[in-house]
Amino acid sequence: MAQPILSVASLSIGYGSKTILENLDFSIPKGRFVGIVGVNGVGKSTLMRTLGGFQSALAGEIRLEDQPLQTILPNPLAKLRSVVLTEQGVTQNLTVQELIALGRYPYTNWWGKLTKVDHEQISKSLERLELIPLKDCKFHELSDGQRQRVWLARALAQQTPVILLDEPTTHLDLYHKIQILKMLQNISHTEEKTILFTTHEINIALQLCDNILLLDPTTSAFGKPTELIAGGHFQRLFPKGMVDFDEKTGAFVIK
Repeated sequence: MAQPILSVASLSIGYGSKTILENLDFSIPKGRFVGIVGVNGVGKSTLMRTLGGFQSALAGEIRLEDQPLQTILPNPLAKLRSVVLTEQGVTQNLTVQELIALGRYPYTNWWGKLTKVDHEQISKSLERLELIPLKDCKFHELSDGQRQRVWLARALAQQTPVILLDEPTTHLDLYHKIQILKMLQNISHTEEKTILFTTHEINIALQLCDNILLLDPTTSAFGKPTELIAGGHFQRLFPKGMVDFDEKTGAFVIK
């Protein structure tokens, strides 16, 4: 495998003395589209916050571009990874364009003055997420789905090689879930961005992702979807009797 841009070794995550997951090991090179799946409460959001540097690991190591995450200073870190969490603070009176412009903060001087390159990246992000007609709208005027696209556009405007997204398709219907994930998959592959996202849409992730990280309190697994299917990892994801995984179709079915 190519040199990893993000690697995790013997990682344990949680809060204080409470360990949620332990012994996580995986490496991801540039340009991979990676889904993180698991049952509710297994630690998907906790892992995303830990990978983003918002909370400390309990044990193990995270390396970003072969540097220990905890040693990277805030501004260089902001140029390496962008993050969209499920809870985002924002001034409601900002316009869509103004909010996306905040993604350029690692590159502006301390006055926050935008250059031609900054404006080009903002315009590109507006276009990629189909937000140009909404660029002058106030954030509080948007629907939940439109707000989600604004956060994604801000992450793209930050122009980082790694993008971490916690439930990026929340509040979207099935069509728009697929539309957004296919768009992110295309960005990952064409621009060599490593995109990790948590999701409950496992059937969609199986079809679109290069790799999947399946989180489990006992034995987590990382690999290509076909490898995880062949290894029987999805069969033990949910309690038996109501939902089963069909290896032939690669989909969950209701019993």
